[in-house]
Amino acid sequence: MRKSEKYVLLMVPFLMFMLVLRYNHMMGWSQVNQIFEMDSYINFSLGLLNGDGYTTCAPQWYAPCHDPNSPPSAYRLPGTPLLYTGIMLFSGTDNPFPSIRFIQALFSALTATLVVDYAARLFGGRAGLVAGMLMIANPASYYFSFWLLSENLFLLLMAVLVYLMTFFKQKIFLIGLCVGALLMTRGSFTLTVPLLLFFIPQRRWWVFMSAIMLLVVPWIVRNAIEMNAFIPFSTGGGAVLYGANNPVAYATSPGSWINPGFLPIGETLKQMSELAQDHYLNSEAIAFIRTQDLPTLISVAITKMSRIFINNANPYPLLPFIVLVPLIIFRRIRRPSRVRLPEQARRPLLIIAAMWLGLLVNTAIFWGDDRFRLPLDMTLAILVGMLMFGLNPQSRDWRGARARRESSKPISVETTSASAVSTLQ
Repeated sequence: MRKSEKYVLLMVPFLMFMLVLRYNHMMGWSQVNQIFEMDSYINFSLGLLNGDGYTTCAPQWYAPCHDPNSPPSAYRLPGTPLLYTGIMLFSGTDNPFPSIRFIQALFSALTATLVVDYAARLFGGRAGLVAGMLMIANPASYYFSFWLLSENLFLLLMAVLVYLMTFFKQKIFLIGLCVGALLMTRGSFTLTVPLLLFFIPQRRWWVFMSAIMLLVVPWIVRNAIEMNAFIPFSTGGGAVLYGANNPVAYATSPGSWINPGFLPIGETLKQMSELAQDHYLNSEAIAFIRTQDLPTLISVAITKMSRIFINNANPYPLLPFIVLVPLIIFRRIRRPSRVRLPEQARRPLLIIAAMWLGLLVNTAIFWGDDRFRLPLDMTLAILVGMLMFGLNPQSRDWRGARARRESSKPISVETTSASAVSTLQ
């Protein structure tokens, strides 16, 4: 049996094990608390299945309805609703939750498997093993796979993107399609796209952008036809921006998000259309932000970002970093020549750093809730590998190992003679 076949035989049981763990966790919790059976993502799917189009026919909770007069909507990006629509085409609409939860568990298990494979390919089998054990006990992975929202799909797509940009960096069109899918799942990825251009050859930017537009343009055209407006992403941006930047939020809980419908402005919103609400909330939020001094805005932005790590980020990806930093400092003092970033981690680390930067800047400006996702899982793979490299820098130093192998080869007579002749000349 070849080594690659053995590797596949190991990864398949791991995938199945992660799938069983997550699905059992989801189904157990769903019997206790049904509040997670939300929100309008599934209701948009029901509108599509009922022939009403992409509308908000159903109410907040799951309740199939048929209203051909319901207005078209762009409040949610289509990625997750289209996923749920595909699932319900096979499972039916009477009780789609077990099927949806199975796919959610599968996506979470696939993400964990990608993390293990990513760490193993970059840093060796031991790093993959450690990453796998951490993913088994990763509470955030279970938590986000449970919500019937966009986080689970978004997380898997981010892992796939990092994987493609590391090991298949010549597949520019495929990378662009993945970015387009991310943009159609969560608009928070928008600010990351310009940063990713640094990792794409400039002469192939047109391929990258064409692939993105292939998924984004149909949505823009649909919105122009159905809603008579240019809507590149969604009409929910105003609610996000104002919910995190309003007088009540700043006075009571800076950095948090409050549903605008529960604020004094809520009565005014009831008289407006969806598009008018979005424009009004955006203008009100921008006007409010302009009245704030710079130290206040900086303080709120820091609070928003810290809220993400306090409430959502599991501690496991940070553990290797916590151990690695003192280790690097110690080695820098004792043996400074041996302290360097492993070559195989440089490009992946920069890619993930660009994703972190774009998502955190978006969070500092727009978001104020703790329901947010960062590429923590792929970060875990990198940090585990760097930790193991720090413990034994020579174990995966491919360039140094290759140089040592070359220097240890016996020198042939022909090579020696040629060198001597060249020296005499």
